Amino acid sequence: MKVAPIAAVVCAEPPTRTPFRLILALEQKLNHNLDRDLDYFSGPIKEQIAEEVATRYFFERGAAMQRLKDDADLKKAIEVLTSPAEYRKILSVPEAKTESDAHTASQK
Repeated sequence: MKVAPIAAVVCAEPPTRTPFRLILALEQKLNHNLDRDLDYFSGPIKEQIAEEVATRYFFERGAAMQRLKDDADLKKAIEVLTSPAEYRKILSVPEAKTESDAHTASQK
């Protein structure tokens, strides 16, 4: 079933009238722009397609490998594990605050 354009239904005035132009402009803004959506969502679409291809040819292991390829958490974990200073800092016990530290912080 084809729906008539909004302008034809709402406004039967000639195209030279301002309300008609406003309705046409609104209709153009409301129309779905597939090209814009494909450009805007191209990243997630490519990720989903790559994961689907990996799943088809390499099963669950391939899908997991594909997901981990661009995983920010995995990259950060590798960065921490390859930096001994950062690794020790994360695993160390925080230093206890002294009264002078607490007093200085409360004055700020």
